[in-house]
Parts: sequence; C-alpha cells; structure tokens
Amino acid sequence: MWTGIGCLVFGLVILMHWALAMFTDTEYGESARAMSADGGPKNNLSLIFPAGGFMCIFGSVPIVWENSDSDFVFACGVATAIAILVLILGLTPITLPAWMYPEWHQARRARKRFSTTSRPWTERDRARRRSKHRIPGDDA
Repeated sequence: MWTGIGCLVFGLVILMHWALAMFTDTEYGESARAMSADGGPKNNLSLIFPAGGFMCIFGSVPIVWENSDSDFVFACGVATAIAILVLILGLTPITLPAWMYPEWHQARRARKRFSTTSRPWTERDRARRRSKHRIPGDDA
C-alpha cells in the first residue's frame, strides 16, 4: 500500500514539474526547461514527463488494490499501459505539433505580455476621454 501511495505522490510531483516547465515563466519553470534542454530526447517535456506522471498516478491504483477485480482498477491498469506506450513513443525523435513544446508556450506568453503592455489606451485613458469630471487618483 505504501508503495502505491509513494507512486501516486511521485506522479503528482512529475506532473507539477511538467506543468511549471510548460506553462509558467517562474524561476523553477525556467530551470526545468533548461534541465530538459540539456539532457534527454527531443520530446522530453512534451511527452515523456506527462506520460511518466500519468503512468505513476494510474499505476498506483492497481498497486494499492492489487487483489481487486473492479472495473475501476482494470481501467487504471489500461490507462497505465497507454501511458507506457506514450512514454516509449516520446523516446523517438518524431516532430510534434508546435503547441506541444514549451518554447511555443513561452513565445505565446511573451506575445500576450507585449500586446497587453503596448496598448495605446488604458482603461483610465478611455474613462478620462468619456468623462468631463475629474477621475479620483488622477493628477493630470
């Protein structure tokens, strides 16, 4: 039982690492992307990490309930087998769609950040143009 719980926690940590590396610009996310770029195959962060995390999470269920014949345990076993196949597929150097790579998400966040900071009119400017009265907190 403790092995299954440890496997579940390990899978959650792997998925947290993957999510921070793929979807954030935090210091941890940047270091995770750098570690992934330095070693490992091309699809390390795009396929291997999520497949490994889901393999551990779904694989923990049959470990905990090893003598159960329920459909849920069987489904988790099948999901574990699929995650293993995806993990093996991630070891091959196939090209995936651009949105599956962390660099694409990083560039998308940078474009979004640039577009929101470079808008010529802010809400305060729009309100100032519409109103003939002084806006609180406005010194202009």
